[in-house]
Amino acid sequence: TREYLMNYKDSSCNTPFYNEFLITTAGPLSHLPQGLFWHALYIRFGGSFVLPLLSLLDIDIDNLKEGGAATFISAVAIQAFVMNAVMLNLNMLVPVHPFPGARALVAVLVLLFGLSLSTAGFVTATMGILVGLGIFWVGLFLCLVNYTIISVCLVGLSCYTMFSGVRLLRMTAQGLAHEHVLFQQPCYRQTDTRTIEEEVLSDDNEESIA
Repeated sequence: TREYLMNYKDSSCNTPFYNEFLITTAGPLSHLPQGLFWHALYIRFGGSFVLPLLSLLDIDIDNLKEGGAATFISAVAIQAFVMNAVMLNLNMLVPVHPFPGARALVAVLVLLFGLSLSTAGFVTATMGILVGLGIFWVGLFLCLVNYTIISVCLVGLSCYTMFSGVRLLRMTAQGLAHEHVLFQQPCYRQTDTRTIEEEVLSDDNEESIA
């Protein structure tokens, strides 16, 4: 036990929260400066600062042919901005595996706030189910208003999100949260160091009595 405690403190997770959280969020947050760059380029070539949210993906081919290079660059820029915005929100706001938002949430709950794996699993699963329900209703509304591939993808994403949330919830209820892929990082092998320290003190006391 004493050897395991030393290995835990000297491992690559010696600052577990910062290592796990920063590594997890680095990829998704890289879309933020990219999105800002494409947004600035869009404005530079004639776009408005306030984007027309309901028609971001509507590109008029005839206007592209007649508008010249500026119109083409503006169209490319707005498409790139939308893609980066979607990737940023998808990765950070969907709290289920394999999206980084789930790992970031677990890192905050377990490594920052000190919650147990079971409690973190319950919170993550519940949030995943609720987010899935929200995405489902948005996708269903878009299907009814304007049936597109995007609305179908949203419905599919919502089903996956809710399924993953229910699966994690079942594992948590069965006491198997530690076996879920979200908790397989080395820094989750033993998050309650106080328990280990108590075992070490107990061993020392037994040795002193003997």
